[in-house]
Amino acid sequence: MWAIVLLLLLGLFLLSRFSDLCVRSVEKFAGIIGISHMAIGFVVVGITTSLPELAVAITSALKGEGALGVGTLIGANIADMTVVIGAVALFTVFRIVKKDAKEIYNAIAITSVIAVFAIFLPRIDAYFGMFCLILFWLSIATIMKKGIPVARRNKNIMLPTAEVMKAILIVAVSITLVVISAQIVVNAAIEISKIFGLAETLIGAGIIAFGTTLPELTVSIAAVRRGNYSLAIGNSIGSLVTNLALILGLSSILSVTLLTGLEHAAFSMLLVANVLFLILSMRMKFDRIAGIILLAGHALMLIILFSI
Repeated sequence: MWAIVLLLLLGLFLLSRFSDLCVRSVEKFAGIIGISHMAIGFVVVGITTSLPELAVAITSALKGEGALGVGTLIGANIADMTVVIGAVALFTVFRIVKKDAKEIYNAIAITSVIAVFAIFLPRIDAYFGMFCLILFWLSIATIMKKGIPVARRNKNIMLPTAEVMKAILIVAVSITLVVISAQIVVNAAIEISKIFGLAETLIGAGIIAFGTTLPELTVSIAAVRRGNYSLAIGNSIGSLVTNLALILGLSSILSVTLLTGLEHAAFSMLLVANVLFLILSMRMKFDRIAGIILLAGHALMLIILFSI
């Protein structure tokens, strides 16, 4: 028991330190190549901090335990909107600029479409997976088209190759350290969940999903502390699309997962979280009131899922 507590404390400490390093390195990298913080937060940070979810989903699919992967991805998405943004909003007010709001709406639309389809399907298979991957590609293409032109306004700009490679290396190392630190915490949570003998979908949607969301949470907190709200939002919505379009798409191609009433209920809760997040984001800011609503909503949704 004490060993698990020590692992949790160590993981949280490392997460805090490495998240700060991650944000600083990403900001520097964005400045060097001239890409917007929203785009790099979505494509680079959002995708790479979803590596824990990818590992859980792919491993579960290959072992024929797709319900665990599905539960983890749904729970992670709900947590990204409610816990990550909610926790940050408790401590600071951050406003949403118009261009960032459009990306939030696009991410909500994509994940909602996938969730609606899943609710009415008896199973998710390779066809569903390919549909998800197409949506992911469209999302990436759209946000990169908006974010990259900043670097092309002056064609005489010569990118310093050595500096770019160094920045890429630092970003890769810092994100890897964030993911490893989060995995320390996740492993402890998994051991606890086994003791209580919870259902796979509930373990994924509750405990493991929260643990795999820790990289997004700590990176977003570090970004907001530095006043980089676009990076924090890009990180969160990038994770939303990555989890439900890319990772769920890949795992569905690898293995067919039968959807029961519990999985359908989880997808329904995701839609509720999407609507709640959309309504609050239309205020063009996240403050303490929004944070309390999001965190309370997350707690209520977990209570409902665990009571089914």
